[in-house]
Amino acid sequence: MSKLEYFLISEGVSVDQRTNRLSIFNIFENVSADKFPASVPFVTAVVSLIKEDEDHGKDLQLLLKIHSPGVEKTFELTLNFVMESERHRLLMSIDNIKVGKSGDMTFELYLNESLIATRMVKVILIHPKAEQS
Repeated sequence: MSKLEYFLISEGVSVDQRTNRLSIFNIFENVSADKFPASVPFVTAVVSLIKEDEDHGKDLQLLLKIHSPGVEKTFELTLNFVMESERHRLLMSIDNIKVGKSGDMTFELYLNESLIATRMVKVILIHPKAEQS
C-alpha cells in the first residue's frame, strides 16, 4: 500500500500552473467561534502519497471523514485515483463544515478502507468583549 508522506488541513491552497508548486495557506491548528452553532467556511485537506511498487496503475480510493463536535452526522468525502507516478498529491476541498460546540474536530484519512492518518483541530469559543459605553 502507498505510504503517506504528509496530510495537512488548511484554509486554502494554490498550485502554480507552470511549475506545479504547491502553496498552503493557514494550516488549521484551531478554529474559533464567537457562538454556536457555527461553520468553517472552507477547508482543504492536502495529501501526498508515495507509491509502492504493487500500487502502480491500481485504482485507489481515498476517504476523508470529518467528525465535528456537537454534530451527529460524520461528513465523508471520497476520491478515486490511479497511482501512476512515484508521488501523488491530492487536494480535497470542503465548504461549510458545521460545528455545534467546543471540542476536537477530527479529520480521519483512509486509503482503501485502512486508516492511515488522523488530525485533530481544537474548536474553541471566544467570548466577544463587552461593549463599552
